Amino acid sequence: MDFYETGALITVNFNTADQTLTNFLQNITHNDIVNASMYNLTASSNTLTKDLEWTLLQANCYCSDFSGTNVIYFDPTNNRYTRYAECITLSAWEGQGHPNDTIDMCSWSQHHKAIPAFVLSAEKTNFIQKSLYPLTSLVGYPYYIGLHANQQGQWTWYDYNKSEFPLSSYTNWSPGYPNGTAGCAVIDSNDKSTLVWKNYGCNTEETGLGAVLCQVQACDPSSVACCSSCNAPGGGYKKEKLVKSKGKNRYIRNMKMINGKPVRID
Repeated sequence: MDFYETGALITVNFNTADQTLTNFLQNITHNDIVNASMYNLTASSNTLTKDLEWTLLQANCYCSDFSGTNVIYFDPTNNRYTRYAECITLSAWEGQGHPNDTIDMCSWSQHHKAIPAFVLSAEKTNFIQKSLYPLTSLVGYPYYIGLHANQQGQWTWYDYNKSEFPLSSYTNWSPGYPNGTAGCAVIDSNDKSTLVWKNYGCNTEETGLGAVLCQVQACDPSSVACCSSCNAPGGGYKKEKLVKSKGKNRYIRNMKMINGKPVRID
């Protein structure tokens, strides 16, 4: 596990007049994805105790190596970046066979309870764009997300328990989409920068698309959802790279950013 990817380094500056110290603390708490210092507190702050409590809670909200990267949003109320209990990872299928659906595409482990990602805000879209942009050099655009047309033809997302919930007020359809009868959705980019949604065929054997954005609940004081070993029978851990479904063998490759570089994590 990479500390700077999954850990939380908390610092308290007791001498803000020392610019060398101040710069050092800002640098070691810097988050490359949001391009800002996180969890770097000041001893003279009249909210230090409250801020320390918050940072300790943040430290206990994390993603394991195999469940992706914590989603981080800017909190304008408190003027700071905050981790949220969502882990995202970009996955690509390799090997023989084809997935049955987007849920199947995210089933790299029966213990992780992963689903194809839901995107309910512009903030999350921006985070996906910043955090996964280097990975698209390996996978490319487009890639599936959890948005799909249900049996009634309504656009819905998958929840963590595999139930469906309707499309929210936030949408990010590319101009002219959705069109036709294709009932799944992908994230694409018309300019290799700005992300948009497009409806897309669900049959991966026909579309040839094997990339998907998956999502897992983060671990926190009330949940071990991201911990595969915790959810395995008997607490044991055996990573499953080969998934069998309907007689087909498929390999799933997951990727994430480590030390600013896109790498495969399986």
